[in-house]
Amino acid sequence: RKSQKRATFPYINTQIIQVAENGDLDLLISTIEGYMTDMNLVNVSTAMHRLAKLTATNPHLQNVLRHHHVLAGLLTTARTALTRAETSAAPPQCQAFSNITWSLATVQIVDLELLQTAARLSHRHISSFKPFELSAALWAYAKLDSLSREACECSGPLFQVAAEHILLHVRDFSFRCLVMCAWAFATARQYDARLFQCIAAQMMGPPMAAGNSSVQTAQCQELANAAWAFSTAGVREEPLFNELAKKAVRHLSDFKPQELSNIMWAFASNGFFREDFFVASAQTAQSMDLQPQQLANVLWALTRIRPRHRATAACATVLLPRCTGAIAEFK
Repeated sequence: RKSQKRATFPYINTQIIQVAENGDLDLLISTIEGYMTDMNLVNVSTAMHRLAKLTATNPHLQNVLRHHHVLAGLLTTARTALTRAETSAAPPQCQAFSNITWSLATVQIVDLELLQTAARLSHRHISSFKPFELSAALWAYAKLDSLSREACECSGPLFQVAAEHILLHVRDFSFRCLVMCAWAFATARQYDARLFQCIAAQMMGPPMAAGNSSVQTAQCQELANAAWAFSTAGVREEPLFNELAKKAVRHLSDFKPQELSNIMWAFASNGFFREDFFVASAQTAQSMDLQPQQLANVLWALTRIRPRHRATAACATVLLPRCTGAIAEFK
């Protein structure tokens, strides 16, 4: 009977993944509910991950999911499975640990018991994590900081061992994973200058494995997040910022308002100036629909770096009237 049950676990995972690809939340929930009592840790983590991924860009569906009894059942099962894993001699399920924490952060749920247990297990088995698994887990704990400081603080020991692990294995991390790690350490206020310098050096180098991304293949969000992370951590890496700016200036029309305001703020906060980026970003900002915080970031960045530059004057002429019109929305 045990062997039959073990054979069932891969089948359950396959069913969850196939149904999730249809994009039907109700069908996915009903499928998960049907298999709930037969799931192991990997099945539970897969179910949570697919639910979170399917609702990630839809606040209404996320709210529905947060209050659904099936998710509550998954959380209960996950807590039991992780508690059992703490005393088990079985090989660690690092992808499951990562998927669970990523799912909680994405759906914006703080389950302290679950997060604390996952953090302890991740700390214990740090050497077994693949780069993307570790990056996603660190990102998740940092992301939860905006909901609960305690949720992020419980991962403090994990961030400490993760820093040493990344330093030793940085060549295995893609540009995307390095950005996620840098963002997570900065957001969680884990300012390790040695780690950031190591990450910067690797970001500047060629991809170490086939398929790995680099600055030259980075997306706009990755460029903005990388700049933001280094500036927030107070680490100045001029060569890296130059590469980020060179890449960004060729794709400014693809930046979203939040991404543009973040990268402009980051460069200004670190005292970095590059003429072509400065002028082009100021021009791009004028045609964007900027929210109050984004307006403030853009104007602050321009006036901090080059208050008398013609690009600053031109941008301020366009954006200041918008600030006046939105004054009631400013904090």
